[in-house]
Amino acid sequence: MPKVVLFFPETHFNRQEDAWCLPPLSLLAVAAPLVEAGYEVRIVDARRETTAAWNADFARWREYFDLQQETPGAFSSCFGFPLVVRDGAPFARQEITAFLNKAGIETRSIIAGNIARQPALKLYAHRVAGDLPNATRVMRSGFSFGNHQAVDAQARRYVRDQVAAFLKKYGG
Repeated sequence: MPKVVLFFPETHFNRQEDAWCLPPLSLLAVAAPLVEAGYEVRIVDARRETTAAWNADFARWREYFDLQQETPGAFSSCFGFPLVVRDGAPFARQEITAFLNKAGIETRSIIAGNIARQPALKLYAHRVAGDLPNATRVMRSGFSFGNHQAVDAQARRYVRDQVAAFLKKYGG
């Protein structure tokens, strides 16, 4: 069973205090020559290729998931492929992510959906405009799995097949 993705622990995303996680200076020193050599272009191209492939694969399951679409004129390179379990789906985010994690596919909740609910925000003066229902839905029902440059066709197929196996019990 392939290991599909590597993420930071959840605690890095749900900040209880004002903190920053920066890479060691040695990593920055290693990255500079790679950028000059055009390595970052290959990374972006690989991520965009994987995103396009998964969007095509997951389009058949739109009754269960909302897929993120790139804004026209934008150029993104997501490190995670996001899905939002639709309201009315016969399963919750926790069910599919538990299934995928057990299959060796690491998932992460999309906790930044509603930044107003992050504990660290209490440390700053701010205002919230309205209830933010869409942001709350993304936070409650969204998750992602890895979309880095090392995810190849075999790994994409494995993820797709595992999602298909999970959805089979719901007729998907």
